[in-house]
Amino acid sequence: MIKHPVFYSDLMSGTVLNSPLLKSVRFKDDAGEYAEIENGMIVHVGALDGERDVHVATAPTATSKKDELGFVAGVCLFYDESVRHYEDEWVNEAGRPVRVYMYHPNDVFSMTTEGFDGTPAVGKFVDFQAGKVKMKVADSESDNTIGEIIDVRQTARYTIYGVRVK
Repeated sequence: MIKHPVFYSDLMSGTVLNSPLLKSVRFKDDAGEYAEIENGMIVHVGALDGERDVHVATAPTATSKKDELGFVAGVCLFYDESVRHYEDEWVNEAGRPVRVYMYHPNDVFSMTTEGFDGTPAVGKFVDFQAGKVKMKVADSESDNTIGEIIDVRQTARYTIYGVRVK
C-alpha cells in the first residue's frame, strides 16, 4: 500500500546548478511549529528562518502569489539499509531543511495519485488551496491554477501524472 506521494522533478527549471528557483525551507504548520511534510506538496516560501539559505515554508494563503509558491521535493535518504524501502515510504522530517522547486511556468513535474486532493486525469487542472499543502484537482482553470495534467503513465508500483506548470 502506498503511504506518501512520490514526486519527480522531470523538467523543473531549478534542476540546474545554482538556480535561484531552488530553495531550502523548513515547513511550519498552522500553529507555527515545525512539522513533517510530504514530497509533492505546494508551500508558500517566506522569510529566512535564521540561516542565510533556509526559508520558512507554510501552507499557501488566499493572498499567496504564484511566484512565492514552491513544490516540495526532498531527497529520499533512508538511514536503515537493512530492509528494502520505496520512495512512497518517505516523509521529510520536521525541522530539517528540505528542497523546494519554485513555481515557474512551463516546468513539468510528475506525481503519484496520493499527492492530489481529488481524482487526477489528463486534461484536468491542479490548483493551490488556501490553508492546504495538497494541490486540488479542478475541471477548469481559475486564478489559483498551478498547472494542467498532461499525461499519465503506469509503472509496476505507481500511477504517475505529469503536470505542466501554467
